[in-house]
Amino acid sequence: MKIIDGKAISAALKEALRDQVASFPENYGRVPHLVVVRVGEDPASVVYVRNKAKAWELCGIRNTTIVLPETVAEETLLAKIRDLNADDTVDGILVQLPL
Repeated sequence: MKIIDGKAISAALKEALRDQVASFPENYGRVPHLVVVRVGEDPASVVYVRNKAKAWELCGIRNTTIVLPETVAEETLLAKIRDLNADDTVDGILVQLPL
């Protein structure tokens, strides 16, 4: 039976990704930028987003977290996503559940 070392695999993948991301400024003029939209203060979501942000930073990826109140109107949330989608400096948007 072979035991898989998930932490070692994760570290190797992050290192490889960091090497790839390092070439972005030369090739594309900037580093990639990911934005997380989190609605509310669900404890599990807060931890998940914080851990993802740390991982992205280790890989050299710019990241921004936008926190909206749990009471945000659906149209306001959709407008924020539309604005981010139209922003040429944003390469990915993650809307964190639960909403």
